[in-house]
Amino acid sequence: MKNLFFLLLIYLSSSIVELLGHSVPDPFIQEDIPYERFISLGNCCVSRSQINSHLTQRFARDSKSFGGGQLFDWVIIHDYDKLAETIENNLVDFFERSDLVLYIGWEGPSCPYVKNVKNNITWRHLFTRRGDGSIAENFLDLEYEIKKKKVDYLAEKFRLLKNYRTLYVIAYPFIGAGILETIEPSKKSLIRLYRALSKLRGNSNFKILFCQLEPKFKELEKIRVRKIVSSHPFFLGDHESWHRVLSEFPYTLDKLEFDNSELDNTWGW
Repeated sequence: MKNLFFLLLIYLSSSIVELLGHSVPDPFIQEDIPYERFISLGNCCVSRSQINSHLTQRFARDSKSFGGGQLFDWVIIHDYDKLAETIENNLVDFFERSDLVLYIGWEGPSCPYVKNVKNNITWRHLFTRRGDGSIAENFLDLEYEIKKKKVDYLAEKFRLLKNYRTLYVIAYPFIGAGILETIEPSKKSLIRLYRALSKLRGNSNFKILFCQLEPKFKELEKIRVRKIVSSHPFFLGDHESWHRVLSEFPYTLDKLEFDNSELDNTWGW
């Protein structure tokens, strides 16, 4: 009789969780092992910006102390299936000149965007701007080799994240339009991305954190899903909400690295 009572209790508890949309995390995905890196995977600059804000607030250190710049900081990722495909290919030929196309942004000719049409990733801050904010007409050809060196360095640094317990952070706040239009990551595409990262790293010592205004699917053991409160429909810029979510994930300072090299600077590139 007692066993029957406990079985009924477990059934009712699981039913309540189901009705609440999985608002109570399952015990097997509670966080207890500290992370050594929080890494942005887009879909725009919000993720990196909020990671910086959170870690500097949490530990009172310069944001460069937490591993420096990374490959997908300050970019727009349009399609996570394409990102998974890029990572599945070990980031080979990630930044080829023939794949880069110049587009004019909504701000006008002084604010162009450079899009990798093969990987479906756009850079806004990649190339050098003049004092008035404009860019030289032939800047792609003038600076490509320099930027290629930087991107290759960051690609190798991204591969070496396998040496760190990593939380990859994705926010889907930026929908965009026209050449900046993005595709909302589905559960299927995030599972593919997880498998691509696992292949690249050669281990499962990481998780993905996916943040939205209104989560549309339940979290998995390796893909955590969180709601971010924001007054803005795109940018999820509520620092308190981000700080609360990121504080759920333990972080160790044991592997702090302060990288101040020019190749490592990804703000403004």
